[in-house]
Amino acid sequence: MKKLFFLLILGLLFGCEEVIDLEVPSAPQKLVIDALITKSVFDTQKASVEVKLMNTSDYFDTSIPAVSGADVKITNVSTNEIWSISESDDKGTYSMENVVLDTMSPYQLTITIEGEIYEATSKLVRSVPIKSVVQGDQTLFTGDETEIILSYQDVKDREDYYFIDFGYNNYFVGTDKFYDGSDFSFSFFYDEDFPKNEEVFISMLGIDEAAYNYFRILLSQSGQGGGGPFSTPSSTLRGNIQNSTNTENFPLGYFRISEKDQVPFTAE
Repeated sequence: MKKLFFLLILGLLFGCEEVIDLEVPSAPQKLVIDALITKSVFDTQKASVEVKLMNTSDYFDTSIPAVSGADVKITNVSTNEIWSISESDDKGTYSMENVVLDTMSPYQLTITIEGEIYEATSKLVRSVPIKSVVQGDQTLFTGDETEIILSYQDVKDREDYYFIDFGYNNYFVGTDKFYDGSDFSFSFFYDEDFPKNEEVFISMLGIDEAAYNYFRILLSQSGQGGGGPFSTPSSTLRGNIQNSTNTENFPLGYFRISEKDQVPFTAE
């Protein structure tokens, strides 16, 4: 694809403007699937389903094209109960609320788009409640960052991995490898553009080791604040979703089932 860039060269006595015709290669378009089932860490079987479908776009595109008209189903592998997930908007989001989740059974995601079938299987991963989220007074590089300190009690003798959503495309993944069973706190820093005096919800979800490795690499590729971990990655990183119709046309993205806790936070 061609992009026009205007290079303005300022001289001491004169100025000139030159148009540069730059060739930027286009990568083959890929389907991206972000599929998540969540239930509260507290005692309830009620869960929410959200599946986001989009296509990758070229590097300089300002929007990510949504995928509508897909057939999205989730099946309880043990009982063959099927949930048909309807599209909730015109932005490629398919959702369902208040489904009863069998916490012991694996579930299969099946998505049919233009005659091709995409499938993945996942099972509930436990998490822990958030004990507290408070604002700190430390900064990093610019002096304008906002520190928040998140605390939780890890479960002893259970290998835990966590995915934490701090809002505004700020994410973090962690493991309890070095603090198993401990009361743990850590700092996270928003950049200077994070809005003050506006409520944001911070979510903590349980993930398994495979998802932890996937999102750790994906976040390192995409960076924070760069469109989130589900924008077009800088390289092809495959998740746990397969194209069972055409294996060469594999999708990007991940299907996970997580316990979740969520708390509000307002930076001052």
